[in-house]
Amino acid sequence: MIDHCAAISSVQVFVAFDATSPAFISIMLRYMCDRLELLGSDDEALTGTMLHLFKIAFLALAFFPEANEPVLQPYIQTIINSALTISKSAKKPENYFLLLRALFRSIGGGRYESLYKEVFPVLQNLLETLNSALGFTKRASPMQELFVEICLTVPVRLSVLLPYLSLLMKPLVFALESGPELVSQGLRTLELCIDNLTREFLDPILTPVMDEIMSSLWVHLRLPSSASSQASVAARIL
Repeated sequence: MIDHCAAISSVQVFVAFDATSPAFISIMLRYMCDRLELLGSDDEALTGTMLHLFKIAFLALAFFPEANEPVLQPYIQTIINSALTISKSAKKPENYFLLLRALFRSIGGGRYESLYKEVFPVLQNLLETLNSALGFTKRASPMQELFVEICLTVPVRLSVLLPYLSLLMKPLVFALESGPELVSQGLRTLELCIDNLTREFLDPILTPVMDEIMSSLWVHLRLPSSASSQASVAARIL
């Protein structure tokens, strides 16, 4: 399959056909999850194909959510835990975080409640691992941006996230100092917290990073509206 594009096209056909999609996705996920250690190899053709196949499997949720959500559900914790564990010794650890980003992008948006319940048991370990990894990455590097995006797009309800909200503060600060996409994500996250949480709860969590957040907000507010769509959001937050 690595050397044959037609094979990938055949996979896409099976995934996009309602009669075969759930069974085929189940076979794909079981096969690839049993071989997740290969994703960290330095064989770019192999790892690229694996990531592509995972993305196809995740995309199937959009085609047939009711049929494919229960198929993906048993693999959520396996994918997250394996990614966090194997990445520590892999030659290409970034591939595991690309996999998590693809997963979170596919199941975000509030549609897949059973999948969010699978994320909750591994949430603390996930956020602690990512926060630790941020301490070893270069400022404004692609890896830092990858870790930050994963943190800010963890697919759980805000109510579930509350006990671990402090673990989002470092990623939030980095997001507000990054490129446009992460800035927008950071502003949405901050506004969501301010709109839905009491000041008594939120202030102690924000206090350690308040100076950095305020500095970033003023920077975005001073940018011309034509150059920064984030200015109005920053103004609302302030």
